[in-house]
Amino acid sequence: GLCPSVIALQATPSDIELLLLRSIEWTTFEDGSYDTALGHATVILRYFLGARRVPLAKNLVEMLPRELASIDQPEERATEYLHYRR
Repeated sequence: GLCPSVIALQATPSDIELLLLRSIEWTTFEDGSYDTALGHATVILRYFLGARRVPLAKNLVEMLPRELASIDQPEERATEYLHYRR
């Protein structure tokens, strides 16, 4: 049979999840902090995806500046982020 959807019937985001989602805004306020934003975003994305909170991960990716995709160092983190953007 079909596998259950991890997106369907998601619980309302907890206060902690909303805090994580909103916390990235502080690191995307200025271009000079985009390196920090990239690092924090990948950690938060991993957490959301590991917790099967796909809609929250999608919201995070959509709120991040597109310029983060142009950061190429450190290579592992940049590559990971580019995969999330797909």
